[in-house]
Amino acid sequence: MKNESKSTDILDVVNRKFLTNLQQAKYMTIDTNDAEDLIHYGLNFNLYTHFTSPIRRYADLLVHRLLTISLKEKENTRDKLDGLDYSEYAEEISEKSFNARKASKDC
Repeated sequence: MKNESKSTDILDVVNRKFLTNLQQAKYMTIDTNDAEDLIHYGLNFNLYTHFTSPIRRYADLLVHRLLTISLKEKENTRDKLDGLDYSEYAEEISEKSFNARKASKDC
């Protein structure tokens, strides 16, 4: 039983170290990046977007808005989206997320 507990402790340390060394997610707009910047290596997707409940995250709300425009406008989607610039939002959200993570880690 003691060896099993020690193995679990070691695995916990290794997992924590692994997860803290992963590159933090960065929010971005597709038009400002190369295709290889949009790959999700862990899931093996060439293009990847992630969103959850818009109540929890402002970035997710922005994605929901873009999807709503796409569904509503259908073939006119590109015309509507070309007038929007979400790059400032993406940079600000990434900075706030980084600062929150850093503050949490420092605590």
